[in-house]
Amino acid sequence: MVISDDASPAAGLTGLSSTTLNAYLQVWERIIKFNYDNNAPTVLLIHPVDTGVRFQAEQQLLADLQSQGLDLWVGDLKTFATFWENQGVTNARWP
Repeated sequence: MVISDDASPAAGLTGLSSTTLNAYLQVWERIIKFNYDNNAPTVLLIHPVDTGVRFQAEQQLLADLQSQGLDLWVGDLKTFATFWENQGVTNARWP
């Protein structure tokens, strides 16, 4: 599951900004918790524009998740892919 700073009309999100930050955090945290409960990964896609509010959103999200006491791993996609390749589950080197 990928969550993003893009607009998502179905979720009532109109685009990440300082005025919509809390709404995004609530939706993202709900999705992450749902995925956590189902042992599913969540990828956060942050676009490199208006980095101030996006950096604030990422920091706040991580702080909120940490305060919930969830046993989460936060890392990059390369490390995630390498882990699953080493488990023999996938091979990212296909044509």
